[in-house]
Amino acid sequence: MNGKNVLRLAASLLMIGSIHAHATKIGPAGSPFSATGTMVMRASGAAPTCNVTLSGVVLPDGSQAVINSVSVSGGLLCGNAKVKGLPWSIQAISPWSAFINGVAFDVPPFSRCGPATVNAQWNNNTNTLSVVRQPLGGNCTMETLSISPNPAFIFSDNVPAAATP
Repeated sequence: MNGKNVLRLAASLLMIGSIHAHATKIGPAGSPFSATGTMVMRASGAAPTCNVTLSGVVLPDGSQAVINSVSVSGGLLCGNAKVKGLPWSIQAISPWSAFINGVAFDVPPFSRCGPATVNAQWNNNTNTLSVVRQPLGGNCTMETLSISPNPAFIFSDNVPAAATP
């Protein structure tokens, strides 16, 4: 291996190590959670405000929160929304932002929405995950989402992994 290739390899390894060392985690790692809040989803023109409840677990390494259950309620259109494609996941990308992966709904008789990855904002101080105007495909837009997990999430570059028994 010549000197140039050695330098390229060393630079690549340093970059990979740097990315891994700075990965934002979700805490408390290894904990089940529930979250409640509101969502406005526009499907073919209709945009009702719905109540949303979800539950899941933060993975032991804090790399993501897996959403295993979602319920939507609050009026005819909200009650007709069918959640699709579970599990979804929340992946922190910084201490103040995340992706919610796999978001999908059927909203009879209007649209099939998603699956999509939506951009979300996180606020450690208010324990709030929020989404504003994210397209889901299928003539649908998640106009707003605001949920608060319990126990409170912490997005951090320094969340320890869950202890193993």
